[in-house]
Amino acid sequence: MPEVDVTNAEQVENCRKMLIRAYETEFQATETWGLEVTKTLFLLNAAGLTGVFALVTTGSILRSELPFMLFALGIALAVISMALGRYMHSFAATGWLDSIEKFDVAPKVSLLTLPNLKTVNLLQVLSMICAYVSGAVCIWAGLKLYLHF
Repeated sequence: MPEVDVTNAEQVENCRKMLIRAYETEFQATETWGLEVTKTLFLLNAAGLTGVFALVTTGSILRSELPFMLFALGIALAVISMALGRYMHSFAATGWLDSIEKFDVAPKVSLLTLPNLKTVNLLQVLSMICAYVSGAVCIWAGLKLYLHF
């Protein structure tokens, strides 16, 4: 973005409101991410692991044939995804807050973008990879369990 001053008082106020909305959205997303998306992945993998433990107690199936580690890996990846998602939104919210503070001092068009976008994007990609792999591992473990019977 170009280093252009925003001089019109109405434009300054509108731009500031946009920055505040972006900050509030990221702050809300920080809370929602961990509570919704990853919770589901965690619960699915935990349910699978619980089922595996229940099958072991019957004694009719060899422990080595059950996908303990797959479900445990799915749980670990879900937790990692949750942490990365939380940090991603936290970094974005901090970036927007920093932009608001700088915009209040010197209203420039270049401050209407997220200053730490590369870090936020990297965390988003890593979080999504962990989430997808967690879901895939859960499906793989469930399929392995299903095919066993």
